[in-house]
Amino acid sequence: MALPVLLIGAAPATAAGDLSVGLSGMAGSGCGKDDTRVVISPDGREVTTLFDRLRASRTPTSDAERTRDCKLALKVSYPKGNRLAVRGGHYRGWHALGPGAVATVKFSFRFSGDTEFTVAERTISGPDDGLWEVADSTGRPLLSPCGGDGATLMVDQALHLGGKNIQPSDIAITAEDRLYLSLQPCADSDG
Repeated sequence: MALPVLLIGAAPATAAGDLSVGLSGMAGSGCGKDDTRVVISPDGREVTTLFDRLRASRTPTSDAERTRDCKLALKVSYPKGNRLAVRGGHYRGWHALGPGAVATVKFSFRFSGDTEFTVAERTISGPDDGLWEVADSTGRPLLSPCGGDGATLMVDQALHLGGKNIQPSDIAITAEDRLYLSLQPCADSDG
């Protein structure tokens, strides 16, 4: 079994199959170059992000860490005459919510310069603890423009703890988020 390729920080592009994926930028209160890893499957069809500190917390005395986010820019190169199709995403993590706590997890992805985007969101109310999952359910892929040999995929993850709880609460994405990629041929009229 082939091992996936790890990309850390602003790593150079890594080729897998007919796709080459590189992490070209990262920003946010819940990720950093030393604690966020992007893993590309050997065939280049799945991009998984692993987080060590994308965690929102709230206590009776502090809500300074109640919102955390991470924004990634992935540069994807592919053969001319094609476009990138993001077929969906799957996201999971854990939560421990006190009575009255409300946690929101939100993910979105889009191509740089494009106004079309896909969002997956879930709200969880306390008291509750365990694992959570959310998947986007658009049913159609998000397509990059034709006419080039690559695109920059912008991926945003955010966690927020709200509500009127006085007990400590946490929600985290420590497991992963995963995007599913494929290539589609461009028609001659597409550029």
